[in-house]
Amino acid sequence: MGCAHKQRRVKLGFFALALLAAGAASSHGQRAPNGEAASGSSCVVCHSDVYVLLKGTRHSREGVDCVACHGGDAGALNVAGAHAKDFRRAFDRKQTVELCSSCHSDNVKMKPYGIPTDQHALYLTSTHGKKLMQGDTRVAACGDCHGVHQILGPGDPKSPVFRENIPATCGKCHENAEMMNAYNVTSTVVSEYRASVHGRALLERHSQQSPECASCHGTHGAAPPGVGDVSKVCGQCHAKTLESLRQGPHASALQIGKLSGCASCHGNHGVERAGKEMWSMSCSKCHKSGSPQAGRGAAIQALLTQAEDEVEKARASIEDARRIPLDVTDYEASLSDASTFLVEARPISHDVSFENAEDLTRRARSIAAEIQSDLGKKMGVLRGRTIVLLLVLFYVAISIGVVVKFRRELEARRAKSKAGAG
Repeated sequence: MGCAHKQRRVKLGFFALALLAAGAASSHGQRAPNGEAASGSSCVVCHSDVYVLLKGTRHSREGVDCVACHGGDAGALNVAGAHAKDFRRAFDRKQTVELCSSCHSDNVKMKPYGIPTDQHALYLTSTHGKKLMQGDTRVAACGDCHGVHQILGPGDPKSPVFRENIPATCGKCHENAEMMNAYNVTSTVVSEYRASVHGRALLERHSQQSPECASCHGTHGAAPPGVGDVSKVCGQCHAKTLESLRQGPHASALQIGKLSGCASCHGNHGVERAGKEMWSMSCSKCHKSGSPQAGRGAAIQALLTQAEDEVEKARASIEDARRIPLDVTDYEASLSDASTFLVEARPISHDVSFENAEDLTRRARSIAAEIQSDLGKKMGVLRGRTIVLLLVLFYVAISIGVVVKFRRELEARRAKSKAGAG
């Protein structure tokens, strides 16, 4: 009875939509007046939940409806008719990739939207794509990253491929320890990224300049950078650092693959903010204590430490002067120059040249010392004036006290004299 009742409900639903379906196009791509894919499709009778997801998406706005992907007859008045013709049910991952590429690799279809048509070809070169073609159906395909029916553009904060959502999207697989163990891949990379200087900048401070997973690994052609390519990937943002690294003694080790570039000292996913203490920590990984190389690293660390300390002292002097208050506008400009030299010294020092590091850090120290000296003199003069002023005020207060006391004594004597005369 229950089954028969359900069939009658479905038939009634199809009948109720008959007039709408008659006016709606049965071929895919037909748009409703508002730009959405036609809602008069008979698919909505059974799949209203899917229609809700599809509505308002990029595909729906361009008239890509159910039959565009699944085939069948959207104007049919019964299930058998709707599922006739070239109807296709749910797709496996390989079929999904082929289906998406049937449009997204078509230059004519993609040209109006400025969407590149090489994404399928790139996917096939990725670790995901290669394994999928080898029959591994656990790897990521289009729907795993972009969604299935509710596909939103990368600029939509609700999209799984919005920049700040990408770590979570990749983490659906790459934080799954059981899945990653099967590929001998660590499942901690996403959590390491979240705690890194890059992850905190993107996820906490919402810095759109900070890299996410795809920035380094690529999107559709995702693959881990080779040993010799790590520095090139980092160099896309840290160009001056890479240029300096290539001019130093580590360049030859990079070329033969003995060093994995930036990751050798900074790590990969869990990159922390580079402090001056990194010199001693990093150099000791390869160079023995007391060696000329370790000594040079320690000397450069000392230069950076001295410059940073002087700049911080200058900043503190400016804050002290501001509280007096003094006009510190010119000193703030000078401090900015000192900070710039210090910032430039950090990437330049990757060539491990003591001379280059000494030149820039000396400029930073010199400006910072000048700020401290100049403000020290001005604040010294003001302190001297303050002391003199306090002494004057103290003298005036004493004088007033003496005068008041004398006056009271004088008035007391007068009162006593009048009382004696009476």
